[in-house]
Amino acid sequence: MKKKCNEIVTEISRKLESGGITNHLTEARALLARVINLPVNQIHPHLRIDFSDEQIRILFELTERRINGEPLQLICGYVGFHNIILNCEKDVFIPRMETETLVTRALNCIEKIPPDKTARILDLGTGTGAVIIALAAGFPEHQYFGIDLNEKAIELAESNAEMNNVAEKIEFLCGDYFEPVRGLANTRFELIVSNPAYIKSSDILELDRDVRDWDPHLALDGGKDGIDEYRKIARELVDFLHPDGTAIFEIDPEYVDNLTLLFNDHGFQIRDVYKDLDGNDRVIEVVFN
Repeated sequence: MKKKCNEIVTEISRKLESGGITNHLTEARALLARVINLPVNQIHPHLRIDFSDEQIRILFELTERRINGEPLQLICGYVGFHNIILNCEKDVFIPRMETETLVTRALNCIEKIPPDKTARILDLGTGTGAVIIALAAGFPEHQYFGIDLNEKAIELAESNAEMNNVAEKIEFLCGDYFEPVRGLANTRFELIVSNPAYIKSSDILELDRDVRDWDPHLALDGGKDGIDEYRKIARELVDFLHPDGTAIFEIDPEYVDNLTLLFNDHGFQIRDVYKDLDGNDRVIEVVFN
């Protein structure tokens, strides 16, 4: 069955739109690319493809999965993030565009490190490895560590690091926040980054279903007021952040005041607050008082 790409994309896009998918045209192109095993940027309107009956069946099956709430990233098996590509798997948190603000700020901090110094950089709650891999790809001369409590996440992050040619630059460790690095000869880090769980427990049921039903709740639930995980980190940050170092966190825009008080209580200050592309306060930089 030979059809132009724009014909099949239009058909799939309409189905997605009727199923409530907002970015229906973009997602239709991504699903088609997945089925015919081509990069999305090669799916141009006048490309003619001889579709087999099996390909058409699979495409409509994937479309139904998306309409039923399965995240596009899991259906396609990968996600583009900053300047890298990451494989995605069920039960590991899927990185979102908001977190690219965290990466941008972290890269700016690394850029200011003297060229003759090898810095130690730690990612707490690394998930797919998105943040730490993007940092290592940008500045491979430094030493990187990624920690996650989820063993499956660590395995996936290691695989993603290999795929992005930075496996030798990053040591991935399984454990609860700082616990795995307590035994290191040097436990101080010039830069610590984290995108901790920060959704209020009462708000989880209100999340979009492709987040609520597919992302691990361990990576979402921030407790009653949303800042339980920041409390855990803040209590021990004094023992692991280098005196001249910076800690960078993704946040909910509502939490700036509460986090200011929290970090002040532990001897730190919020030096800067940065907005994401939608204009929301999304990232804080924390340093010693």
